[in-house]
Amino acid sequence: MLANKDAAVNGLTGGVEKYLFTKYPVAYKKGFASFNSASEIAIKLNDGGEETVKAKNVIIATGSEVTPFPGMEIDEKVIVSSTGALDLQEVPKKVRPCSQSSSGRALLLPRPFPDAATPSTFSRARR
Repeated sequence: MLANKDAAVNGLTGGVEKYLFTKYPVAYKKGFASFNSASEIAIKLNDGGEETVKAKNVIIATGSEVTPFPGMEIDEKVIVSSTGALDLQEVPKKVRPCSQSSSGRALLLPRPFPDAATPSTFSRARR
């Protein structure tokens, strides 16, 4: 199951970076960015340095970051993030998703592996 997940993630992300961005004229920048104007972006690059880019069209892919609940430390063993859940080496006997987004609820959906079913109770965070 983990090998299938890894292959899917690598295929999807690698396909975008290696295939689409080379086939079409796309300047792909990884880092933290802010708009100086409607057509100019200042980027602090992940690999160091800064760059200013001018463009007519911009696609912003923000990704996601786990926000822990107050008083709960995410150790990726007992309390796992959505990212950590994808790296579990075995299916837990019980799970209690607690989420502010769709990531936790996705754990409750029927799986393509019936033998991997896990009893669960869902908790939704209130803002």
